[in-house]
Amino acid sequence: MQSPSSDVVKVAIQSNNNAILFKLAQDQPLEIVIQEVCEQSQVTFEKNKFALQLLSQVSDNDSFTYITEFNRYMIKNGHELKRVVKSDSFLPDVVPYLKSNTFEKTVKKELDANFFPLKTANSNVSLTKADYQDEDNYSLTPSMSSSVLYASDDDEEVDDTVFVPEVLRIGYIPERDETAYCPLVFLTASPFLEELFSKTVNLMHKTKREMKAKNASDLEKVFQVLQRQLLKALETQPVTFDQLDSVLSTLSYWAVRNQWQEEQVEKERNTLANSPAVRQLKASLVGETKEIIKKQRLQFVKTGSEFPVWNAQRNQRVRNKTWFASLTTNEKAIQYYEVEGEVNQLMMEDVKSIVTGRRCPHIKLSKSRVTSGELAFSLITEESSLDFIAPTQEVYDHWTDAINSLLGNEMKSIGMKRDLNCLIDMELRLRLLNLDGIDIPDEAPPIPLDPPSYDFCNP
Repeated sequence: MQSPSSDVVKVAIQSNNNAILFKLAQDQPLEIVIQEVCEQSQVTFEKNKFALQLLSQVSDNDSFTYITEFNRYMIKNGHELKRVVKSDSFLPDVVPYLKSNTFEKTVKKELDANFFPLKTANSNVSLTKADYQDEDNYSLTPSMSSSVLYASDDDEEVDDTVFVPEVLRIGYIPERDETAYCPLVFLTASPFLEELFSKTVNLMHKTKREMKAKNASDLEKVFQVLQRQLLKALETQPVTFDQLDSVLSTLSYWAVRNQWQEEQVEKERNTLANSPAVRQLKASLVGETKEIIKKQRLQFVKTGSEFPVWNAQRNQRVRNKTWFASLTTNEKAIQYYEVEGEVNQLMMEDVKSIVTGRRCPHIKLSKSRVTSGELAFSLITEESSLDFIAPTQEVYDHWTDAINSLLGNEMKSIGMKRDLNCLIDMELRLRLLNLDGIDIPDEAPPIPLDPPSYDFCNP
């Protein structure tokens, strides 16, 4: 990691009871730096044996700070460091431990004894230069000199030491088409990573309370939300940490959850509309879905409906007067009658066609006022017609669909198209449930060649 101000810093390093002046290149791996220090101080170099320590007189308080690849930017011109032996000073290589998300109990105890002296016996959280009990009243200051934190919930340990570097992709080689830019890195007067880390920890515990996280599995979900919050906030390219705080205040757990839900709905919509495989599946479902709608329509007209009596001369309904019609169980006739009136019957085999709207005889006969006859339909026979005015659009759609299906015609009402799309959409979603998180290819995989023999029992 490079220094914010210079690629090379001039420091004094204590090694083998001698102080040597050293030009430390910040873009050089620490292990190579330590090897050069050993050579200049005539100490036999052994890999992973030595480490560098920032002496207390130049650190923020009396505690020592051990240099890692993540905090080496703290080294400035004129600072004094010391080469130490890892086994003697117990400088832990914390990143491998932290990436496992679990501390061995022995390591945890040694960390507490050597690096977290402020921790009390009954506290649930330990961190450098801060004493924090896992309660609602909590904050971290930007003056933290080390980004090491691990929290305990019911003896389950989790960490976010490597969380911020992972979110910022520190240590990753940039992609050629990478366009992400964070001006806050260059414009802030405070150490960027330490400031961002302290705000991340505060945000983590706020999000944890909002999600009511209790155990380690819950905390994994907290970190997923936290990553989303940080990425979305940094995408706005804030130039001050106050602007970052303002954006983060709008990104609560509930806001992130709503964003995820909206994105999931949009992703499903795009998959259903654009995937060739899904379109092919959708086409195969049309026939059987229409049969389901047809059965529902026929069952509806068998139950029967009440229709208003229509005065064709006045072009209006007759007040408080209705008649009833229904399809017989065997689907061969339509029975109809006025209330307490004689039951009449129209055989379906006598029906030649169905007409709607202004083509209906009782709408054509209207003379006093012009009407569009939106809910009108008529069953036409050779000698007469049976005329209807549906009380609602639903009744109109169901009856015209049922009659058209009995006559061998396509069902083409507005309601039929709506129901067809709805049922197919639900069926597609049900069939795709097991593919959640799996991308559907645009092309079908190739069919393998036939085996040389189908005698599998005797190869």
